[in-house]
Formats: sequence, C-alpha cells, structure tokens
Amino acid sequence: MRPGILRPLPDQRPLARVIVALAVLYALLALSLSLLVPALADIPAWRADSPVEIGAAVIVLGGMAFAASQFYRHRRHPAHRIGWAFATVGMALFATSMTADWFNDLAPFWNEACWFTVPLGLVAFLCLQQCTRLYDSHRRVALWLRAGFAVQLVWSALDVIAGVSGPASLLSPDMLDAAVDYASLLVVLCYVTSLVLARLDDRIRSHPALPDAGGVGVVAPRAATPIEVGALARALFFDQHLFRAARYPTRYPILHRPGLRQAVTLAMAAFFGGRIGPQVERVDGRPLVRQFRDLLGMGIAQGIDAVSYYLFELYRSAGRKEAPYYLTRYETKNGLFAVLNAARTRSDGIRHELTDKLVFGDVCARAGIPTPPILLSAIDGRIRRHAHTADLDRDLFAKLMRGRGTMKTGQFRRIAHLTYLDRSGHALSLADVIETVRRQSLTEVGGKTTPVIVQPRLRNHASLADLAKESLIVVRVVTCLDRDDEPEVTHAMLRVLAKIEPDWDTHPDWEHGAAIDIETGRLGWLTGDKPDTCLAWYRNHPVTGAPVLGRRIEDWPALRDLARRAHGAFRNRIVIGWDMALTTDGPMVIEGNSNMDVSFIQRAYRDPIGRSRLGELLAYHLSRLAGATR
Repeated sequence: MRPGILRPLPDQRPLARVIVALAVLYALLALSLSLLVPALADIPAWRADSPVEIGAAVIVLGGMAFAASQFYRHRRHPAHRIGWAFATVGMALFATSMTADWFNDLAPFWNEACWFTVPLGLVAFLCLQQCTRLYDSHRRVALWLRAGFAVQLVWSALDVIAGVSGPASLLSPDMLDAAVDYASLLVVLCYVTSLVLARLDDRIRSHPALPDAGGVGVVAPRAATPIEVGALARALFFDQHLFRAARYPTRYPILHRPGLRQAVTLAMAAFFGGRIGPQVERVDGRPLVRQFRDLLGMGIAQGIDAVSYYLFELYRSAGRKEAPYYLTRYETKNGLFAVLNAARTRSDGIRHELTDKLVFGDVCARAGIPTPPILLSAIDGRIRRHAHTADLDRDLFAKLMRGRGTMKTGQFRRIAHLTYLDRSGHALSLADVIETVRRQSLTEVGGKTTPVIVQPRLRNHASLADLAKESLIVVRVVTCLDRDDEPEVTHAMLRVLAKIEPDWDTHPDWEHGAAIDIETGRLGWLTGDKPDTCLAWYRNHPVTGAPVLGRRIEDWPALRDLARRAHGAFRNRIVIGWDMALTTDGPMVIEGNSNMDVSFIQRAYRDPIGRSRLGELLAYHLSRLAGATR
C-alpha cells in the first residue's frame, strides 16, 4: 500500500445496532412474559416454576454463556481474559444464588436462603466489576452496572426481611417473595446489559476506521533534512539541568529527581501498558511483552514516557527508530521552552504579555490584532468595568486572567435584558454575575488569588457550527521564529473541546483534534489527545456526525496570516501556539501559548516534529541555547 493512502477497517456499527436491537427485544420479551404469564395462568410469581424465576434464570444463564464466549475470544489477551473469566464466574454465582431455593428439598440448610444468596450475590457483583472496569471509561457500561447494584441492594434487603421477619412483616410473605423475584429479574437484566454494552464498546471504539501508517491525510511543512530534535532536546534538558518547574507527569518536584524519575517511568509503563496494551495488541498485533519491553527501553534509555509511547504510536515496527524525532511533554512542559525564551534579549519590560490577558489584549489592540474585548475584570475581589453596561447585555464568558484552556471557565447565556442563565440553569441578574466573578477572584490556588475576566461569548462561524453545540471551535496555529527572527507558520490543527459540551458522552475523548494542511486549509482525521484514544481515528465527528476528513476551513488564509502577524507583536517568544477562532465576527486571536502542548500536534499529524520545518527551526534555537549555557 502506498504511503499516505488510508485503509479503513470494516465498519462495525451496523452489526452493533443489530446486537443492541436483539438484546432489547430479548429483555422486553422476558420482562413481558414475567409480568403477564402469572396473571394469565394464575401461577404465583414466587414459585420456582413461575415465569418470573424461569425468565430470570434464563437471562442469567444466557449472560453466563455470553461471558464465557468473551472469555474464549479474549483468551490471548491477559487483562481482558482475566476480566471475562471474572464475569463468567460472577454470572455462575448469580445462577447459583437465584436457583438455590429450587433445591430446598435436597439441601435443607438452604431454607434460610437469605444467608446464602445475599453474600453470594455481592461476591458475584464484585466479579462483574472486575470485568466492566476494563470498559468503565464508557459511561453507559458503568451506569448499567451501578443501576444493577442499586437494585441488588434492594433485592438483598427484601430477601433478608423475607427470611427473618416472618409474620411480623408489614408485607405479606407472598408479596415479599414476589418483590424479591422481580428485583432479581431487574438485577440480572441490568448486569447482562452492562456486559453486552462493554462488548459493543469494545467493537465500536477499539476497532475504529484507522488511517494507514503512512499519514492522516495532511502533512506539515517538511524539513530539508530530518533532525533528531527530540533526542537533542532531551539530552540538552538533562545535561544542562534545565528543569524549571514540576508540571509533567507530576507536580511533585521530588519525583523528578534521578532514581525517582525512573521509578515514575516504570509505574507509568505498568499502568498505561496494562490498561491500553491489550487493545493495541488486539488491533495492531504488537504483543504485550514487546510493548512492555519498548516502554522500559524507551523510557529508561530515551526518556520516552508511556503516554508519549501510545499517543505517538511508537508500538509500531519503526517506533524505536522514530522516537528520537519526537518532542515530548516532559522536556517542554518542565522548562525547555521557558529556558529558550528566557535566553532571548528582551526589547521591552513586559514579562507576562501572553499569560496576563489584560496586557495581552492591550498589546494586540495596539498592533491591530482582533481579539475578544474584555468587558469586566475582577482582581482580589475588586471589580473593574472596561465597557458600558449596555455592552454586557449579551451572552458572556468568564475565565481566569492567567489561566489556560477551559480551567474554571463560566458561561452566562442572556435570556432577557441583563438576565442570564448559567451552566447549571440558574437565572442570574447582571449583579449576580458580577458577584459570582468577584467571589471567584478571591479563590486561592497555590497561595495566590485567581483574577477573572469577562468577555463576550463568541459564536462559531456557520461553516464550523456543526462541529460543536456549546463550545467554541479553536484553531491552534503554531508559529516559530526563523534565523532572521521572522515568524513562520509550521503546524495547525482544529480542536473541539468536548469536555465542556454538557450533553456529550465522549470520555475519554475530552478533546478532539484534526491536523490542518497549512497551504490548503483542509482537515485530516479527527482523533483524541489521551493515550486511551490511541486507536481512535474518525472520518466524521463521533457525536454530531459532521464530516471532518478533507473538509476545508473557510477563510483559512486570513487565519494563517493573522497568526503570523500576531507573533510579530510578541517576538520575545520563539514558539507560540495560537488559539484562534473563526467567529461570526470574523477571525480572532483568543490567546497565545508559549509553552504549548507538543504532543497533540504530533499526534494529530501522526508525524514527529523532527521531520518538519519546526524541527529545523527548533534545532537552530537549541544549538544557540547549548552554546549560551556552556
């Protein structure tokens, strides 16, 4: 297959829909028979041969057979094999627990059934939990399991009451027995549904349409000669002791010391390898043993952590050779970019022109860079208005003055004159909004208060509106200064912040991203930024269904040129990741990040920075830094 050609796997969704439909019909039929037959045939629900007990027994036996089939299917994958073995045992225990009273004549001690069935049912739940926790990132799996457990607690309580209260109970023995049987039926329906959904999520989410290893449809500007910029950066970072602050993978500085850092690497290898490794083995064919060997070898020898290993797909055959070309969060987040920027000669006295949004807005305004206006600010509980009251009579968005991303953001939707709804659906007046912002500015994080600004809530341009419901679609454009200190656009990606969409169930895909061809503005495949999503690539938006692959961003040249002009106003920074938006009011710069995330960019392009133009430029700046630190 030629490089760059995409090879989708067969679409499993039609089969999944058929299985769901059959499961729903089966559950409805069993429940209907359990409810109707006793009334029509005059058979008490609590009799061992009643449709309620028989239906529940059939369902639990079907669940046991289903779990056993999954155990056989996953027999070559240790984590899932053990999980489905637990599920099989759990369903067998449920079958034993639910049919115990059928054999009372043979085993009289079972006449005190509650003391046998209740503990057995709890052990069975724990066994099922061992299986479903492999899929607990999919909320509907956990939801059905928890619903079943809640009903099981009711079932157990009723069973105990029926066993010990006798005639003293407020309910008749017949009613108690019927309630116990119907509760047990609901329990097994919930648990079997949880197992079926785990299986479906396994097929749908772990076997997506994957692009071939050749690429994702777009390519960043290429380096004339690929440079192992990742290996160079890591060597410089460790040799020159450029560590500035503990940010990744932990904020505890002591865990970044030699020896403890390697221990963290081993812990991450065990954690992510155990959680993600079986999926990779099943889809890509890389055995777990080789994955752990890679994780240990690359982690100790090359400084590649487990998250980078899975995000960059270094488990592929050429992974070890490609690793030196990748930059990772470890060196960039912990100080490398900060040291690069600090080494530059500053032309003015501004220290925080990117992190302080008030200063950032002023600099952009002087340079003619369109940014969202700041309407209100709150610092240490003091409110300062930057606009007239009439300008606040609109949808509003609050965020930290020095924060990044979506941390502690607030959204207020206008419903009437100077009246708003917050994300919880509470109606607020303008005074209430101002008071909310004032209180938040008094909140202390790390011994410092958190100033807040209020801006108009921006709306997505019509050409991007089908990719989100509530959140603003962000276009991350990366610029880097060249040898003449002129900014170049090297990468770009579209970002969908799924974690602030209230109605989307996308965990662990809290953020989606698609690489952008910087010449044409066309999008590549959509993917996630968490290691759990290392196998997930989407042609269409996984929630809205809107097309992504091959889609062209409207007015892309204007966005690209705006990023270049913005960097011209902030030449104190070597590399900046610009968060921009195509809004109903045109292209705007939201903020700039001088310590941007390098992992998601490389993940989206499925290509290391060392093979791109950005790798060449960074190698030049790193060589200057190396000379300055000797």
